[in-house]
Amino acid sequence: MNLKRYVSIVSALIILFSLFAAAAANVPGSASDPVVSLSYIQNTFIPKILNQLESKLSALRSDSMSRADSKIKKAIGDAERDLSVDAGRLREQVAYDTYMRMLDNGFYLDSGKTASLTLKAGERLVVTKNSSFTVQQGSAVIGGREQNKLVNVTAGAEINTNYAASRNARYVAVDDGLVSIKAVSDTVKISVVGNYQIIPAYMPQYTDIAYTLKNIDMFRGSNLGFELEREPTRLEALILFLRLIGEEKQALEYTGKHPFTDVPKWGGGEADKYVAYAYAKGYTKGISQTKFGSNNTATLEQYLTFVLRSLGYVDGTDFEWTKSPEFAEAVGILLPRDSEKIIRRGFCRDHVVYISYYALRARMKNSGVTLIDDLVRKGVISRELANQTLSAHGR
Repeated sequence: MNLKRYVSIVSALIILFSLFAAAAANVPGSASDPVVSLSYIQNTFIPKILNQLESKLSALRSDSMSRADSKIKKAIGDAERDLSVDAGRLREQVAYDTYMRMLDNGFYLDSGKTASLTLKAGERLVVTKNSSFTVQQGSAVIGGREQNKLVNVTAGAEINTNYAASRNARYVAVDDGLVSIKAVSDTVKISVVGNYQIIPAYMPQYTDIAYTLKNIDMFRGSNLGFELEREPTRLEALILFLRLIGEEKQALEYTGKHPFTDVPKWGGGEADKYVAYAYAKGYTKGISQTKFGSNNTATLEQYLTFVLRSLGYVDGTDFEWTKSPEFAEAVGILLPRDSEKIIRRGFCRDHVVYISYYALRARMKNSGVTLIDDLVRKGVISRELANQTLSAHGR
């Protein structure tokens, strides 16, 4: 995608922090005063940054292939093994990474009065406490932390996040924390009052970790590849959990049944075996007596609850599942502000990869043994492969 077109679509300021820190210091708005004039963004700062970015890209392209490849990886934080120097892809990745870093550091647009926006499928609107929005056309899903609530002013009712937005209903974010509204249909027309951010469709950041997990048969992807930009399903989250605890083999050998009618019939009945085994072991429940919710989107809190169970922690005793991100941070799986960044972008399979890898490096409950050490003890992977995995990535 053309960089200028990308910038105009997201209607936002691109700050290339690693290259243009001095220029960024002169931009209106900061963490304490984050609101920036949209006209200043579009008419003054964007052209200035685009010119400097184009100059930097030209310098990269004039280098040798090997040197350019090294610089690109450093610039965009993307360690894909098959990365090639593609100017269009590079522009888009750099734009995305630096734009998201800017948003993570607290920059918001202020609508003043009502702002009318059009989002494309996969794009998000993020609002904060006391901001309001209305989906006027198209389909959208309201996301955020499981514990966050909104008020549907039109219906006069309080609702949770992670549900489809009702058309023409006015919602107000009443809790601290971010609320994201993802466009599901091709286009979504939405109005917003208050501070907001426009989030582009997700671009994976952890492809290198996905390859590492594939190397130990932990993350395999699908017939379409890793699909890191897609939300994980409940069934996918369950399968990753069984692999984390080293019980996939037992699950695939299980001959029991489950009561659910919505488990897909793929892999020669493998999905049924995963669900039946986990249900029998008490690892998971359905969303009703007859529905497992196989294709329902898994949330950040749901997957982290699975991951924390793999470390021996018990939800309801050691932690509350709606606060699993905070507990995951305390045990070293997440870094401070990771959960906020994930909510801003939307919880994707890319984040499942990230969380799973650092769960392998985390220590089991009341133990000095890491989760991957436990898998070695169970004979799931070799010590040599475990050591290679542990040393593959840092943060």
